[in-house]
Amino acid sequence: STQSTWDRQGKTGLFGMWYGDYSSNLWVSAQILHAIAICKEKGFSIPGITNWPHKLFSALKDKLNEQHWDSWSDAATQTTTRCYIMYACYKFTKDATIVEIAEKFYKKQILSQLPFESIAFLLTVLSKTKYSGEISRYLNNNISFKNSSSGYYSSFYPEFYRQHIFHSNVRTNAIVLEALCLSDPKSPNISPLLHGLLETRIKGSWNSTQENMWSAQAIVAYFKVHEQKPSLTTKIWMNDKYFGEAAIKNFTTDTLHICVPLATVGTERNVDVILAKEGKGKLYYRIGMKYTPVDMHVGEINNGFKVLRSYGNVEKNEKGQYVVSKGSKVAITIKMIPTEKRYHVAFVDKLPSGFEIELKQTIKDSWFEHKNFRDERAEFFVEKVEANVTYSVTYSVVATTCGLFLAPPTTAEEMYNPENSGNSESCYVLIQ
Repeated sequence: STQSTWDRQGKTGLFGMWYGDYSSNLWVSAQILHAIAICKEKGFSIPGITNWPHKLFSALKDKLNEQHWDSWSDAATQTTTRCYIMYACYKFTKDATIVEIAEKFYKKQILSQLPFESIAFLLTVLSKTKYSGEISRYLNNNISFKNSSSGYYSSFYPEFYRQHIFHSNVRTNAIVLEALCLSDPKSPNISPLLHGLLETRIKGSWNSTQENMWSAQAIVAYFKVHEQKPSLTTKIWMNDKYFGEAAIKNFTTDTLHICVPLATVGTERNVDVILAKEGKGKLYYRIGMKYTPVDMHVGEINNGFKVLRSYGNVEKNEKGQYVVSKGSKVAITIKMIPTEKRYHVAFVDKLPSGFEIELKQTIKDSWFEHKNFRDERAEFFVEKVEANVTYSVTYSVVATTCGLFLAPPTTAEEMYNPENSGNSESCYVLIQ
């Protein structure tokens, strides 16, 4: 909520990472102002907003006027942070003084020495100045291609510092795509950059909240510039069998589904799916499969984190199920051991349905920086963990409902590099 966001604002006007953290995190502060700017642009009425966004804007603008920041990171990370602050401030007010600050900064730079997202932020702020043409040309001349239809950009930061700005190259591509759509809508690289961005999705979304937010914003920018009002019909066949059609006559956020039972596919290993489109406009489609495995058990996985879970003083029966009496308290201990130094780690324990977290409890472990107790899971967050150190948390639950329940695995992952992850085994809990 806006109130909980406001409560995190420090005396300087800037924000920290977590509630109660009154240190100044420049990237988080810029992102909060950026979010308010998006809400204003979309016409959303935000309850509880008074003068705190303007206090934040002033604090960030003051930072831009400082020639030298404390040496909290390397030059590339500081440059990208400075450019993002310019971008967020410009989005918030379209203030001419922000453009002047950006122009002054740009004149001192060599484009080939800047990260691509820094260049894209500058392009957005300077889109109505004489510098926009040369910035666009540089971006258009320096795209890389995976194939003839898929383009991308890459920026590199030292591992430690890249975590300060939640960097990923997918996000870099989204930032550049938005900037080109807004400032150079006829760029020949917009279409391949969009294709490259869409190809990086897994199960319909990107890897992190940062990637999803920036990608969605870039696609909205693309939509405004390049989409025409649709009036089309699509039909679908599987092998030689017709399964139906769907009509789209206007812009809509609705999703039209054509569902095919798996039994229809049978035992065939190769199936041809044929889509036909008639009419004007672009057709976006996704082919997916929903299924339930016969065996619900999930084994332990270590892709950078070894994760363990135990239920204190609870014995297993002959089927390997934990047996708990209804109404009793259970102390759950979860442990993670990172194989390397990791940043922005989420450590999450998912509960079987018959357990409820005891809300009024004191957690003795203090290595984490933030925790959430939700209906179905316990979450713990920390900015940095060291290699080969065991991080352990013990918390209490109450067995409230009788039955046999599956406890999904406990998971640990770097939130902005989720390929670095791990999980414990799943298990069954019998409450009687």
